[in-house]
Amino acid sequence: MKNEQNSMVRHTSLIALQRVGLVASGLLFAVIVPRLMGADTYGRFALMFSIAIWCLLLTELGFNSIISRYLSDIILESNEDGVKRLFCNILSLRLAGSLVSAAVFMAVSASVIKDVAGSTLLVIAFYIVLAASTEKVFALFLGLNRASIWGMNYLTRRWLSLITIPLGYHWGGLAGAVGGILVAEVIVLLVGVYLARSFFSARHFIPDFKYLAPMLKFGLVFFAGQLLGATFRQSGNLIVRLVSGDYAEVGYYGLCMSIFLAAEAALVQLVHSMVPFLGQLETRGEYELLRQWIGRILRTLTVLAAPVVTGAFLLADQIVPLAFGSPFASVGPHLKVVSVSVLLTVPGVVALILSLVVKKPRFTMEAGLIRLVCFVLLSVPLVRVMGSLGCCIAFAVSAAAYAVYFTIRLQTRINYSLRSYCLAVLLLVPVCAVGFLDLSLTWRIVAFLVGNLMIVAFAYLLRIIRKKEIQSVLQILRSKPAELRSDIE
Repeated sequence: MKNEQNSMVRHTSLIALQRVGLVASGLLFAVIVPRLMGADTYGRFALMFSIAIWCLLLTELGFNSIISRYLSDIILESNEDGVKRLFCNILSLRLAGSLVSAAVFMAVSASVIKDVAGSTLLVIAFYIVLAASTEKVFALFLGLNRASIWGMNYLTRRWLSLITIPLGYHWGGLAGAVGGILVAEVIVLLVGVYLARSFFSARHFIPDFKYLAPMLKFGLVFFAGQLLGATFRQSGNLIVRLVSGDYAEVGYYGLCMSIFLAAEAALVQLVHSMVPFLGQLETRGEYELLRQWIGRILRTLTVLAAPVVTGAFLLADQIVPLAFGSPFASVGPHLKVVSVSVLLTVPGVVALILSLVVKKPRFTMEAGLIRLVCFVLLSVPLVRVMGSLGCCIAFAVSAAAYAVYFTIRLQTRINYSLRSYCLAVLLLVPVCAVGFLDLSLTWRIVAFLVGNLMIVAFAYLLRIIRKKEIQSVLQILRSKPAELRSDIE
């Protein structure tokens, strides 16, 4: 048990470092790509990939949830052939589903985005097939409790895209940028196939539906919640386009979402990396230890989100025109609203992962449906009045509704405290309030740095973050990593 905990914390620590790189790459992407393309072209780019991501998830069917939750049980049985069997069965199904996703993308995009060449859309369709395979190959390592390797997928893809998209756009405009993303995906997929080469088994590539049936039943309910979540995240661009009719407004909203999704992905993947370990705690009935880890996760995520929120309130209005160019100068208020969404997302992320651990996918579907309905009902009238800013407000309110409902539902299954989260949120309020004062950029930077140091200091004094936990992580980071397959030997 101690080795499992050490392995989980070590890989989670590496994931945390990777998430810093992911957020940094997300910010660089937001600085470079929209400025390079301009608001109108970037609006088209963002809309195309919003549709692509939704179509990609359309046939995911909860496979990631199956791998991360059930593979840990197979590992406990020291069943190496069982690992290969589940992995190859899932991979073959995902590949078949991605062909359907590509076809759906071509049909939807051809009717919604009529001013983009069909060849460009066809390249994105091919990207969907490759991305589906990449995701499943790397998901194997999440189930093996090797989350830092799983996290390489997102980090490598994002940094490669920072090179290939600008180069592609320089050589071929919008079509070239799309081709750049495809090149990055091919490279990441080849790396994943090489790392997972020992887990491929030709005889297991024909799906055994009798074997998969109970797991698919579990995964499909989670898939419904994931599809609702994807629709919530990706439908904003389409709503802004249909209601406002302005690609520039789509570009403003798409810029904010690219920053939000980078931050959210960092939080989700950091916590998701703990699912195999937390799942084993639940399997053994060690609920008190499970509650302790939930508390640690909530505290950690809230403190990690602090710089995002305080940075938006203190620096967005001054930094946006410098970073993104004058066409995006009006996006400052949007980023403040979206930063609040990041903070509101924290308890929702914890609830999402916990529902996977305790095998309550129905809660995910219910919360996701409430969030999506709330977003659609609010976004349409708000976009009519306020443009893309109204869509950002609807997004934040819907995120809050999701977190509240989801947490209440999970409390019926396993009771855990939100006291540390609420205290951490209160620490952010005075620092964010400084952002409404008339200060120069220099003083705002000073306020950002000092304010975040004070947040950490008070969090330590109030025992929101604890010295013992920090020392534990540092000790494990200094330890020698286990071999890749030590969990199944």
